[in-house]
Amino acid sequence: MLNVAKKELEEKTDFRFEYEEIKVGRKVSSIKFNIYKNHAKQGDPLFGRLRIRSTNSIILRKNGSI
Repeated sequence: MLNVAKKELEEKTDFRFEYEEIKVGRKVSSIKFNIYKNHAKQGDPLFGRLRIRSTNSIILRKNGSI
């Protein structure tokens, strides 16, 4: 489910994200999201000139807190 959202967000916006499941034992207890500005795509006049300046991370815990 997250991979579908990830692909759609990257295609339709200027943001992208990566995520990491944080486990306690075999259960996923949290998900860490790293959010980035999307790179320019090949054919875009800015291709090769944009760089990520900052990264924002969000961790969602099983109980819904951030």
